[in-house]
Amino acid sequence: SRALRAEFPPFAVLQHRFRGLEGLADTGEEGVPCRSVLTDRPFKFPIVRPIAENVDTRARLYYRPMMKLTYFDFPGRAEAIRDALRIGGVTFIDHRVSHAEFRALRDSGALPFDSLPVLELADGTVVGQSNTILRYVGGITGLTPTATGEALRVDALLDSAEDFGGRVSSSIRTPDATLRTALREELVSLWLPHWCRLLERSLAVDGQGWLVGSTLTIADLKGVHWFDKLTNGSLTGIPTDLLVPFPALGAWREHTHRERAARIRT
Repeated sequence: SRALRAEFPPFAVLQHRFRGLEGLADTGEEGVPCRSVLTDRPFKFPIVRPIAENVDTRARLYYRPMMKLTYFDFPGRAEAIRDALRIGGVTFIDHRVSHAEFRALRDSGALPFDSLPVLELADGTVVGQSNTILRYVGGITGLTPTATGEALRVDALLDSAEDFGGRVSSSIRTPDATLRTALREELVSLWLPHWCRLLERSLAVDGQGWLVGSTLTIADLKGVHWFDKLTNGSLTGIPTDLLVPFPALGAWREHTHRERAARIRT
């Protein structure tokens, strides 16, 4: 792409003038390997459409309308999705809303399940449910394994995170302080240690330092953000040293954060 940029300087100019203009390729087929005009980083477009062609046909310029991810202005159930998109080099609109704006969206019927996050695709399709969105994003960014067995294990881990995360969410949503205390005590004594043991078991399957396989996946991203929430001190009754009895899981968390920081494209 550096050579093309040098030979066809208008491409670099157009990159700045048209929002979402990202790559050069010689075909419009789905999943075309491309390189960013500005960063020279390789990635794949899930959808690419020709919008201009050089007169000598040696290169074509492609435009992909940006996706729009809508969620609150905190990590929650959207941060793993944001991470995956950034790691994959996918340009998207990171639309962060207030609770008042969320209620307005919900009341308007714009949210498929009356909840956030939602992802709006280039064709206008709006998709809800965080795991569904994360699976899609994992597929277009290479953060879901291609091997069927490994991909299924990733899916299972995403669902298990929702199973255990639902118990945490119940303790957050209840307005009854006595019930909240009881739910947190049950989490600390039973459910969270059980989940930690299951995740350490998953780490041991491949022995590569990741929940599945030998590289970072969307399961690692989702899991690490859950543990960040659990141990940041914001949930009364849940100790910040939750992972101390689980050294393999603690090492995985540190490893995941290092890899995430190294690969996110800002």
